[in-house]
Amino acid sequence: MKIKSIRLKTALNFLIASLISIFFTTVVMSIFIQYRFESFALVWSTVLFLAMGAAVVAFGASWYLSQRLTTPINQMSEMARKIGEGDFDHRVIITGGDELQDLAENLNSTAFQLKRRAQEAQEEKTKIGSMLANIADGVIVTNADGRIELFNPKAERIFGIEVENALGRSIIEITQSYQLQDLIENALAGKKGHTELKLTFPRRKILEVKTSFLREPNGTIFGTITTFDDITKVRSLKKARRDFTANVSHELRTPVSSIKALTESLIAGAKDEPDKATQFLENIHKETERLTCLINDILDLSRLESSETPIEQEEVNLGDLALRVVERFQPAAARKAIQLKTEDSSENIKILGDYDQVMLALSNLLDNAVKYTPEGGEVTIKLSGAEKKAQLSVSDTGIGIPTKDIHRIFERFYVVDRARSREFGGTGLGLSIVKHVVENHCGKVKVKSVLGKGTTFTVSFPRVPAEE
Repeated sequence: MKIKSIRLKTALNFLIASLISIFFTTVVMSIFIQYRFESFALVWSTVLFLAMGAAVVAFGASWYLSQRLTTPINQMSEMARKIGEGDFDHRVIITGGDELQDLAENLNSTAFQLKRRAQEAQEEKTKIGSMLANIADGVIVTNADGRIELFNPKAERIFGIEVENALGRSIIEITQSYQLQDLIENALAGKKGHTELKLTFPRRKILEVKTSFLREPNGTIFGTITTFDDITKVRSLKKARRDFTANVSHELRTPVSSIKALTESLIAGAKDEPDKATQFLENIHKETERLTCLINDILDLSRLESSETPIEQEEVNLGDLALRVVERFQPAAARKAIQLKTEDSSENIKILGDYDQVMLALSNLLDNAVKYTPEGGEVTIKLSGAEKKAQLSVSDTGIGIPTKDIHRIFERFYVVDRARSREFGGTGLGLSIVKHVVENHCGKVKVKSVLGKGTTFTVSFPRVPAEE
């Protein structure tokens, strides 16, 4: 049977050595007793007594000495086990000035060094985690098997999956993109990649993807790192810019072409016919006004969208501003027998913002209301104020807006009925201007409409607290 306890081994070895010593001592004593007393009985009784006493003393001594030897070894063994479990604060104290004390001190020093290095590694890991958490791009790191080992928060938002569910899985499992999987495999083969990826799962996105390999000092590739830049909004803005340019060109071409055609007709001889000449000149004047309105709206929208244009911060009294706008549109409303009414809560409602921009927004709302309200209709401006919010609504009894078009009416150049819009001189930019003004003032704009019965636009702004 194999004995594993060092303490038991030491005790047995000491005991065997003691018994051998006792045996030789007993033999010598027995010879002496026999020679001196010539009594075999006395010899054997003495020998038995001495042997038993010596055996007990030898065993006790060996057990005590083995315990003194094995106790520090057991302490150091327990410390080694705790270090293996990650507990670097455990220490052993052994005195005696022998090799065991040196070994204990070396073990304590090793534990201290391991703790310091573990702290340094944790600090480095925390720094890397913090950088990855705040980086603008999504980052995914895979091992040599293509399994994900690192997945930062931006990647979570891009792919709609939590890091716990991504770690240990392959790219194809979480993105369902074979193109991205091919990029990872190419990187593991030592080929860097850079492409534009259209993602359809979990939602439609356009990503700029860069993939590279991770190489050890000896040249072995042990993984990949892939960065993802979500350029969906950039592509949308580029498309919107192209659409805006195309729409501006189209909208400018129409009145310019009309003016050109009418002018050519006048030159060709229509100027000599008074009735036709008058009609053509009236049409030229109408198209010129439309062209002027379009250019003004484009310039207003450009200024609103420009980040370089500062917003003047001043207290704006919405009640006074509404009265000024109503006075401006009173003649146009009178020509169509439209009744303009103003309702307010009799409070001194003020907001902090740009007076000219707010007036521009309200003017566009009132202009649309007058244009698209039939003769004999009614347009109402209502002001109300809550503790932290000021509201201004423009309601009309006009033609209304179809439900399917309401979510698009704030788009640039979007018109519900293009023929009718041209009839009334609309440019398709008024509501887009309103939206930008309201957003520049941290407000909101809402619309409710019933086809054939009328429309209500409500804008809300942060309110300046009333003076007590």
